Amino acid sequence: MDFLREHHRKDINKDKKKRLANSIQKSMSFDSKSILNRDDNSLRFNSLHLKSIFDLMTLTMFIEDNNSVSKSYISFAKSLFNLAFDIRTAEEKVNLSTLRHCEDRKVNVDRSTLHQRDLFNCLYLNLFTGDNEALKQLRSTDFSLHLNYINSNMVDIDRLFIELLVSFALNDVNDQDKVRLLDSVQPYLVPGAISQHSNQYTENIYRFLVFPLYSYVLFGWGFERKSLDELTSMALQAHYEYYSEVLPVDNCDTDQDLYLNHGEVATCVGITGVLKAIYNHYGKRMSHDSPYLPSHFIYNNETFNIDPTHFSEKAIDLISN
Repeated sequence: MDFLREHHRKDINKDKKKRLANSIQKSMSFDSKSILNRDDNSLRFNSLHLKSIFDLMTLTMFIEDNNSVSKSYISFAKSLFNLAFDIRTAEEKVNLSTLRHCEDRKVNVDRSTLHQRDLFNCLYLNLFTGDNEALKQLRSTDFSLHLNYINSNMVDIDRLFIELLVSFALNDVNDQDKVRLLDSVQPYLVPGAISQHSNQYTENIYRFLVFPLYSYVLFGWGFERKSLDELTSMALQAHYEYYSEVLPVDNCDTDQDLYLNHGEVATCVGITGVLKAIYNHYGKRMSHDSPYLPSHFIYNNETFNIDPTHFSEKAIDLISN
């Protein structure tokens, strides 16, 4: 399928304000039994909650007339994902303490439910927001303490790619370390190499969603001849193919719309985060904007903070009207 066809983008935009309001009410209702732990009065999130909040966050990026709403939800999502992987910064503590219903409650994430998907979403959110302190902590995190790996070899593989992408975003390595980092992931770029250590499902995630980001690193460090426009077109195509063709097959599901209507499909947070690093460090930008990449977040020096008023019932009503 051709990613440049915008039928799924239109599906997502259809009645978007009404859908956003419904999503906000479901995902941000902290009095829900599924989130509130009655035993100790704490807020307990699991992987499914994180996925729902991540998807909601991407949908808020379509509120073109109120950018501050998007930034509040982006900041909130990042705070929860960082908490899940024990990344603790002064900013995260402030963010969560200002939220409705969070003032006097402890916030926990059930790490026994975390998936590799959550790890990379955590990476993408910190790339996207340019949170260098959190990225440094993520680079040194022992993922085996947070994720239940079927094969321990995947811990090392994930760590290598996380280290590569974070080092690229931070721009804090010399030429010798750049070569070392690129060489370290080279053996896993061969088709079938990832599945030998895990399964085809994980191989597909890397092939369609992670390897395109590796190509951006090659570009930034001067090892890739393709233009930024070409790389981005290829990355977007792979992103769309994953959700439209690969993921339904992996899940034995024939309903493509079930996946294409998710916010993460139309807003490519990982690609956006790497493009932001390329612009910040090398001044390179695409020759044209894409409806799937929020250019105002890539090329502007945005500050991401939670505004608790955006989580109130009044704010939800404003979005739905």
